[in-house]
Amino acid sequence: MKRLKNHIIISLIAQVATNIFFIITLLIGISSINQAMVRGVSFLEFVAITNGALIIISAFSITYKNFGNQLLKWGYSNAFRGLVLIVLSVIVFYFASLILFGFHFVIKKIWIIEGLLNVMSNSYFGALTFYFAMVSTLMFFISNLERRSGNVFRLMAQSMGNSMKPKLVDRGFMFIDLNDATSLAEQLSGKDYAKLLRDCFRMLNELVFVSSFEVYQYVGDEAVITWKAETKNADLRALQLFKDFKVYLEEQSSAFANAYHLQPKFKCAIHSGEVVQSEIGRDVKHLVYHGDVLNTTARLLSQCHENKTDIIISAAAVQNKELVEQHFILSPAVYNQLKGKQQKVYAYTSKPIKQHNSKDFFLNSKMTNSRNKLKMNPMKIKTLFASLLACCILLTSCGGDNDKEQESKNNPQTESSVQVIRKSDLSLYEVNPRMIQNFNVITGRVVPTNSTSLLAEVQGRIGSGAKPFKTGNSFKKGQVILRINATEFSYNVQSQKNAFLNILTGIMPDLKADYPDNYQNWLSYVNSYDVSKSLPPLPEPKSDSEKYFVTSNSVYNTYYQIKSQENRLGKYTIVAPFDGSLTDTRVDAGGLVSPGQPLGTFISRDNYEIETAVSFAVSKDLKEGDIVTFSATEDSDEYEAKVVRINDVVDAQTQNIPIFFSVDNPELKAGLYLQGKVMNRTYDNAVRLPKKTIYRDETVHILQNDVIVKKPVELLNTQLDSITVRGLESGDKVILNTFDNPVSGLKITQ
Repeated sequence: MKRLKNHIIISLIAQVATNIFFIITLLIGISSINQAMVRGVSFLEFVAITNGALIIISAFSITYKNFGNQLLKWGYSNAFRGLVLIVLSVIVFYFASLILFGFHFVIKKIWIIEGLLNVMSNSYFGALTFYFAMVSTLMFFISNLERRSGNVFRLMAQSMGNSMKPKLVDRGFMFIDLNDATSLAEQLSGKDYAKLLRDCFRMLNELVFVSSFEVYQYVGDEAVITWKAETKNADLRALQLFKDFKVYLEEQSSAFANAYHLQPKFKCAIHSGEVVQSEIGRDVKHLVYHGDVLNTTARLLSQCHENKTDIIISAAAVQNKELVEQHFILSPAVYNQLKGKQQKVYAYTSKPIKQHNSKDFFLNSKMTNSRNKLKMNPMKIKTLFASLLACCILLTSCGGDNDKEQESKNNPQTESSVQVIRKSDLSLYEVNPRMIQNFNVITGRVVPTNSTSLLAEVQGRIGSGAKPFKTGNSFKKGQVILRINATEFSYNVQSQKNAFLNILTGIMPDLKADYPDNYQNWLSYVNSYDVSKSLPPLPEPKSDSEKYFVTSNSVYNTYYQIKSQENRLGKYTIVAPFDGSLTDTRVDAGGLVSPGQPLGTFISRDNYEIETAVSFAVSKDLKEGDIVTFSATEDSDEYEAKVVRINDVVDAQTQNIPIFFSVDNPELKAGLYLQGKVMNRTYDNAVRLPKKTIYRDETVHILQNDVIVKKPVELLNTQLDSITVRGLESGDKVILNTFDNPVSGLKITQ
């Protein structure tokens, strides 16, 4: 539909541009028109016939555009392609006009051969054909500009200067990036790597083209897709688009294996919010978007590898969580250490509930599926329309009711129009209502209780500590983690200490003569003075005059300068503030560091916290001191954690409340995601069923006397993949199979 819109607009522009020829003719005068007209054709008839030819060429150009693309695949240049398409347009226009003139001559009962010869030799028609060739050349360039701008509306907006001034817009973005791009680039030659990216992004472009999204730009091995934030169900459409892209790649796995001996895989991140739209450049201009939204999306994309997922969608981009969760599993995630971000970013890792099946493309009409649209290309629509028309004619001519009766007689297994299936095809679950204790599932990430970023406060080269400065090495409290070479600075401090000793020895005779009561203390201080040790405290003066005398000789000023230098000298050695280990190192031995440069991250190894974000309803069931059991998976070890902090503020974006649990277990590792169960309510006479068995009208299908019966239930509690219901009786056989169009009364055979 998008391509058809663009084609119609460009065709209308060509129609208007060509009709300017007739307007110019009218301005010249009626007499010249009569002299130029073909015999038997009036001016209005001439205009109508040539406009009909323009409509024919507009319809025809949809087909030969594919021929132009094929020329490029065969290796011909874009200039040759343009020349061929322009010549082809003029030829089609010329012969379409002659055909329409021929029909006109038949209707007017004019000898057709003579009429066509007059048309072909007519100077007015020749001038119009030449003018159309010029218009075709112009439209070829406009079409190329439109193709490079993405769509004709953006081209018109940029041409009118609508994007010259920066303005705030609300948009969504999806970054799609090739996994292991560096290793693939090394594995393939430069040309093959470029072909791989071209093939992948062409497939992505086909999917984007049939959606309401648009490709913003390609950056190396990454594609950036954008859309207006008000787009309906944009979150579900974006997730579905990436899912379809993965399926499309898998369908072509044999082609990729033959051409490149590999299967490309991609990851994506989705985010939305306010960005600044502007046009940059002078000679070469581009429409660009600036803002924190793009930076956050890029940072989320980098977390895909660490979280072992290929889809991360921010909480801000999720418009309708309930709708999305009908098709995708959303697992909450909190990122509080994204590069360049001071605030936490709440997001979800995602995976589809149901694996894609090529047979399911047309089954669910309510689900936004770009792959469905891709399958319904114009040729298939024409074929489908022709088939429907033929069926309608056939049914009309055959007289339907009598044939249906005859068919029922010939096929005794068919009863009315009820579908017949076998009982062995059904998956049944015999319910037994009982008391069920429900739990609310919460997800959290293990974070260290103590964590510190190591920063260089001085300049120098990295030396050795107690152990190599490498990720994973552990240190005891007070043990040296890192040393920075301080030889030069140490010599400078010793030099200042020697100068200070000279000052002290210079004032000793005056102290002995004027202040004999305190002279012995000063003498002891000088005798114990050691430039290799830290300066001890100075003797306390016993009178104000003694204090003024010592101050006037710069004793205190020099003393505190040296103490400041001693404190700075201590910063050349970084010691462990607690028992822990290095989780991130950014420098190597022998490297030069500067003040403020990050060196690494040091965390505690035995004390951990679990950081979670729960809904307001779940937070009511928790208070400080409560014990909750967490586990990595259902079958893994369990860890008891205690609530230590509950935030008093609800997050404005996710409407969740951060809650922190303390857990002490040496088996845990920072960054691990755990699931916990918070005790909720107890329900009597209840049954827990898979989510897929509950339909939107709050009913389930049971098998009763070999007939499918729809039975209403009361929804009590919803979990991640199950729902607790009430209303079923003991012995009811619930059908676990799902139907695309469930109909009560479906007949079952053995």
